[in-house]
Amino acid sequence: CVCCGLLYTSGGELSLVCLVYTSRGITKLVRAEDTDTQTRRRIFDAIGFTFLNRLLSTACVHEGCSQEMYRGLALTLLACFCTDPDLSLHPQVTNKIPVFCDILCSDSALADETDATDRTSMMNDACQCLKALCDSAEGQRHLVLKGAIPRLCTAIVNRRMEMRECEDILRRLLDDMPEKCWKGNEDCLLSTLESLSSWFCECEDAGKFKVCEVLVSFLPPREVFEKQKNTCSFSRNIYSGLSAVLHCRLGDSHRESAMKLTSRMLVLYDVAWIVETNKRLKMKFLALIVNLACIDVRMYLEDRDMQAVLDKRDALLASYSILEVAVALLAAMEFETVHSWCVQVLQIMQEAFLAIIHFLKQEGERQMAEPFVFASVRVLAAWMAEESCVLQPDVLKIAPFLVCYSRRLHNGGSEADRLTSKMAGLTFSPSELAPSMDVLRLLLPGFCHLSAEEDSRKVLIQNDMHVLLKDYLEKHLETSSSVLLDNVEKRDQWEVSLGCLCGIFLNLVVSDVDLVRKDGTFEHLLEVLIKHSPTFIRCGHFLVLRANLTALGFMLSRVLAGSPLLSDPRSRDFFSACIHHLSEAYQFEDAHKDGTTLTISTKYQPVWSEISDLWLLAVQALSECFGKLPGLALLVLECGWLEHVCSLLTAGCPAVINAEVVQVLQSLLVEAEHHSDECREYMNHNDTVLRCMSRVP
Repeated sequence: CVCCGLLYTSGGELSLVCLVYTSRGITKLVRAEDTDTQTRRRIFDAIGFTFLNRLLSTACVHEGCSQEMYRGLALTLLACFCTDPDLSLHPQVTNKIPVFCDILCSDSALADETDATDRTSMMNDACQCLKALCDSAEGQRHLVLKGAIPRLCTAIVNRRMEMRECEDILRRLLDDMPEKCWKGNEDCLLSTLESLSSWFCECEDAGKFKVCEVLVSFLPPREVFEKQKNTCSFSRNIYSGLSAVLHCRLGDSHRESAMKLTSRMLVLYDVAWIVETNKRLKMKFLALIVNLACIDVRMYLEDRDMQAVLDKRDALLASYSILEVAVALLAAMEFETVHSWCVQVLQIMQEAFLAIIHFLKQEGERQMAEPFVFASVRVLAAWMAEESCVLQPDVLKIAPFLVCYSRRLHNGGSEADRLTSKMAGLTFSPSELAPSMDVLRLLLPGFCHLSAEEDSRKVLIQNDMHVLLKDYLEKHLETSSSVLLDNVEKRDQWEVSLGCLCGIFLNLVVSDVDLVRKDGTFEHLLEVLIKHSPTFIRCGHFLVLRANLTALGFMLSRVLAGSPLLSDPRSRDFFSACIHHLSEAYQFEDAHKDGTTLTISTKYQPVWSEISDLWLLAVQALSECFGKLPGLALLVLECGWLEHVCSLLTAGCPAVINAEVVQVLQSLLVEAEHHSDECREYMNHNDTVLRCMSRVP
């Protein structure tokens, strides 16, 4: 209190004397654990920033003192004050970020006037200030805006005394706000990454694995990698270093560090970073890392209790990421060209996925709010999406859990809330971005495969999967406006998911008509389609989804023709939209000298291979609906498609309209004539139609 009183009342000279003689006591007091915020504030107010600013900037020093002694004293006090979260964000502290960084970058400049001990103390204090700022989102924002990143990079590249602390600070920033860090700082961060990767490649002792851990945070976003991969050597250095260590016998901690880096490289850059030009060696390296990942999964999951599993969670998540990439790689490969490699890798992966299935069977229901269970379901979903036969009996054993787990997360509630709050605790995410909580979206492709087989379909139905999927479709069609306005990648992902969902329902409608008639879920599903589908079917996007919704709508209408829903005025709008979709598939183009030619419409061509079967199915179902839904054939006539169909059939272009399409369209005309007086009258008075009908067998 005496010191504070002197500092409050003294002039500059006396303040300096008091400060010099009491600085050690003040430092200990401010840093003491039992010193409360109010006491720190009194000390801070007594000293004030004006005086600290003078200490940092003055060129006039007393005899026997040095400018660096003044600066060191100011830094010591600032480091003390930064232990208070509120004081660390004071504008007078954040404005000194360049000063803190310059001290870390220019230790050689201090050597003449400052002994090594004082110099180390100053750098430690500067680091403490920066670390305190790094402890809050607001402080991190100030560090980025005030140019801390280039200066920290300089300290690391030049191997300054405090480079490890600089690495820690920069890693925190890159882990917490990567986009903001890389924006405008690509050159300095890539330069630092080059240095770190070079050290990793060259190092021959245990320090190699410490650098390995640091590198994970410094890897650039994929777009930066694609832009710089021909000029930067970091990917080659990392590949070389990993190839060397992964072929060696390693302890658990060292192998985990190497596998985490491998996993991150694969997730960010796929296999583009594996620069091996020899295909055989490249495949050998891929087989090695998949094999190691599978070994880790089995070693850490089999015969372990939940706590033992969670102790190895980071290593397991890294292995899961490698397995996800391997599954996608196998699905994209030309199997015949690498047959032996695929067989070898598949055999290894089967054992790992059996371990995952067993883990989920043992722990899944008891630990639904545990993020690692979510990660395990996620990687299993990747396997189920691409492999429909291998391990299917084992997958069926946990299918009830998968449906239940999806329902719990979809409906929300305590498990979903706890899982959401815990997700931030994943220290090594299984995906490049924060993992999506929409686990059902991940499982849809696998469920689609299961719904195509009778035994597995029964298991899914017994667990009311169709009820869950109806709710899921309704929710996503109702909340689609945000998707329509969002980024292209999310729109594509949304369309693929809902298309897959329609595929599951089509499997059920085709294979189990009695279920569709008796279970009210499907009538509710038809109501959802009638209410929401016209918006999507009429829009210019989502062609694949349009095809799925149209086919599903007509297939349901065929079975549920007696439903009051189909007498509702809204159903007319729905059917009009579906007919419009079907009518746009083929078009006549002006071929100049040769007249007009028949082609697949321009906007349908890019996706025709995906939707042509759905188009045929929809036309067939529409034809069957004519006899069950009075007025539907007339609607086709009023929409103008009947005449267009006749024009298509008389065009005589087998290269565009094959025999199967011709047969389906002819059946459409026959059914329309048979069930609609208006259509029959129209056909009898139209030469084009008469010529077309004369060809119907």
